Amino acid sequence: MNKKGAELPLTTMIVAIIVIVVLVVIIAFFLSGTYSLKQSISRIFYGTTGGTDQGLAVQICQQNCDVAKSLTNPDLQKQSQFCKQYFNLDTNNDGEADFNPDTSGKKVYIRWYCTPEAATSAASKESISGTQPERRSLAIPCEISC
Repeated sequence: MNKKGAELPLTTMIVAIIVIVVLVVIIAFFLSGTYSLKQSISRIFYGTTGGTDQGLAVQICQQNCDVAKSLTNPDLQKQSQFCKQYFNLDTNNDGEADFNPDTSGKKVYIRWYCTPEAATSAASKESISGTQPERRSLAIPCEISC
């Protein structure tokens, strides 16, 4: 049986479907613009305004503590991620990291540090223009001093 006649319409239909999908993607790109596309991609890969999950932040702090404990020099321990890194958390589950508005209404996100002394140390060393962000602690126990 000769099937060459049946293959041509099937191939043509597959190519036509691919062309239609490509056209829809191109039309969507031009209608929504590059800013919207960039914003969509950013939301997928960078959840900055959504905040970090508190359980994940605790795990990261515990791992950073283990790394800091392996450093033998106390000065290096104070410069470790355990003492320096902060997180923007969404503790009220509204889909956005917790913040306090400044006098102009701009959102100033609350910074969550691994330990109370890291939050205090960061407050004394940072010089940020405008409203200073509130600093809170996750109170992760660790045998190093920040």
